[in-house]
Parts: sequence; C-alpha cells; structure tokens
Amino acid sequence: MNFLGITSIRQGANGRDTTAPNAANYDEAKVKPLEKLPDPLVLKNGKKITKEKQWWNERRPEIIGDFDKEILGRVPKGLPQVKWEVGEMIDMEIGGVTVLIKTIVGKIGDVKIELTLTTPIDAKGPVPVIMEFAWRGPNGQRPAGITPPSEPTWYEQVLAKGWGYAEIVPTSIQADNGEGPHKRNHWIRKQRRAS
Repeated sequence: MNFLGITSIRQGANGRDTTAPNAANYDEAKVKPLEKLPDPLVLKNGKKITKEKQWWNERRPEIIGDFDKEILGRVPKGLPQVKWEVGEMIDMEIGGVTVLIKTIVGKIGDVKIELTLTTPIDAKGPVPVIMEFAWRGPNGQRPAGITPPSEPTWYEQVLAKGWGYAEIVPTSIQADNGEGPHKRNHWIRKQRRAS
C-alpha cells in the first residue's frame, strides 16, 4: 500500500454478518432497479452522436474510460515488471473434456503470484478464458465449509464450450490480513517445510 501511495481502504461488504451496516446482499429482490440507463449515443456533456466519427473519437473513449475506471481499474505508473514462468503441465479429464493444466508463476523479486491455466487439449488456437480468484490454503486445499457445487460445475460448462479458465490465488499477491505478500509467502514456505 505504501508503494502505491494508498493510505486507507474502503471496507467491503460483510458476507458473514447479515445485521452489519455493510452486510452483503445476496437477495436480488432487494436490489434497487436502475431507473434509467445512460444513452450510449449521448456524450457526457449531453451532445447527441450524429456521425460515426463522433462515436469512434468521442463517445466510445468515454465508455471505455468509465469501464477502465469503474470495472477493470487502472494500473498505477511505475509498477515493477512481472516475469511469468510456466511450471508443471499435466493432462487430465474434467467433465468429459481432456484438458492441459499449466501451473504459472509470476515473479516480482521474491514474491510469487500463483496461477493455473486450464484449456481444452485439442484447442486449435487461442480460446476465451474465464478468470477466477481461487481461495486456497497453503497445500492447495479450499477453505473449510465450502461444499462442492452441483454438477455440472461452472468450469465444466466453460470447458464444454471449448473455452478455458484460469485460477489466480489472490493471497499469493497480498495476504488477507494486510501483512503483505512477503509474510504470506514466508508462512507458506514455513508450512511446507513443516509438513
């Protein structure tokens, strides 16, 4: 956080306490309907788009800018480069589809970003990939209390379409307790040595 100049973080939704002021809402009936969607053919200043050139040069960049700001986020300047390395590769069958699973590690100094990429083995070229934050413990296990979803799983459905999926372990980048990536990676190394 210091490196990026972040002094505080907005508290997210509380998914464990339904009485908390910031309780997560899982009931779609409680979501306020959006009264009016913005017109994609009207600039933010209210001017209407009447020519194709206006769309490409003015309105489209506004929409992309909003998407970057509100959905994807912007990458701060001066970030260190990540060196990606492909590690173990295994073939297996998931939901009736033979896949190639690649273990990929992104390295920034001694910090390691853990990622797996799963794609159909018979893909003739690039395929769409859905990315998921995979909450895993030090030995790859999922958190206690999470029951396996009913069949077919979301990733089996993705593979059945000929797509792939990636799972990134967010706590390999930043520990949930805010102590930083070095402490989390150190804890995992310590646990692996002990087991």
